[in-house]
Amino acid sequence: MFHQQIPQLSSEPIPQSLSPTTNDMPSRNESPLGNNAEKKIYQNLWQILRLLILIIKKSLPFVLIVLFIYLIYKALLFQPASGYIYHYEDPWWGTQMYNQVGIYVKIPFISRITRYNQAWTVSFGSGATNEQQLRKGPLKLTFSDSYTATIPVTFRYRLSNNKTKLEMIHRDFIEFHNVVDSILIPISEDVMVNTAMQYEGEEFFTGGLNQFKTVLKDQLQYGLYKSEPQDKIIGSDKLRPYKTARQWKLLKNDNGEFLRMDNPLEIYGIVVIQIDLGVPIPEPELQTLLDHKKKFDRLANEKATELALVQEEEKIQLAQIEKVKKIQLAQIEKEREIELAQISKQQEIELAQIKKEQKIEHAKGNSIPLNLTKPNEPKLMDQN
Repeated sequence: MFHQQIPQLSSEPIPQSLSPTTNDMPSRNESPLGNNAEKKIYQNLWQILRLLILIIKKSLPFVLIVLFIYLIYKALLFQPASGYIYHYEDPWWGTQMYNQVGIYVKIPFISRITRYNQAWTVSFGSGATNEQQLRKGPLKLTFSDSYTATIPVTFRYRLSNNKTKLEMIHRDFIEFHNVVDSILIPISEDVMVNTAMQYEGEEFFTGGLNQFKTVLKDQLQYGLYKSEPQDKIIGSDKLRPYKTARQWKLLKNDNGEFLRMDNPLEIYGIVVIQIDLGVPIPEPELQTLLDHKKKFDRLANEKATELALVQEEEKIQLAQIEKVKKIQLAQIEKEREIELAQISKQQEIELAQIKKEQKIEHAKGNSIPLNLTKPNEPKLMDQN
């Protein structure tokens, strides 16, 4: 087959770019075998090109069939991906919700499928990035004592699987990015700012961060606390009888529970699943106040430590004095007991000596009665 097509190829005009020039003509010293080899290469390449065109022509129907099947699949079927919720609607079947992986039928041209992320992260000042995250700058907080600070924070939300809640979200926002821009970002920022107003700057930076996070999540999930302004006395001097600062008092019901505002997240079934607070950065004046307080606390701790050591030494000295007193008292008591024992023994010896002498006198026929009394005791007179 190839050998029959070669004469036909040789009859076609050779392109100008491939036609030999006078400079490319073989010299008298060159062999004509080189020119024949180049012609043979061009002929083989042309044969390969025609063979590829022939293969494409023969496989074109198969390619068209595969393309047709793919277009039918895309028009009649859709396959949800994991981690998303799909809202399906058409005039005949109404609305459906799909959140499981599988293959589902749809009506072409008149159906509409809207995809919502089942979970989403809103980050203010965080360095992490992924396709399910929207980044903003760090939040600036103003505390009740007018000090300010910036803090990076990350919120993680999850949509509800309830069909009614999803239909409400779709009816109000149409697309998922509207949910992020209209609810998640504004509410996250609003709750952070309002929660910061319930704390003083010094309180926030001296151990109140964990409590702040707990209160933040509670208000973000169940609604902001209702509050009312009030003036708080913060000091006085001779020139001014008092100084006041505007603060917000949290309102409670008769059971002691906080009164809350309506929460859009709860209305739409959106749940807060995670809050991560970064390292807060105070303003320069607040930083100076914190540095002074830290220095004062350090000195106070040192003084308290020294005082504790002195008190401990005093306790040790008092204990030693008490111990010495007890030892001395015990020694005196012991010596007294020994002395009394010696006196008692001496008296017994003297009494025994007197009895012995009386017995001797009685044996000699002395009429003097025996005196059995102890020394220094009055003698009994004979009544007879």
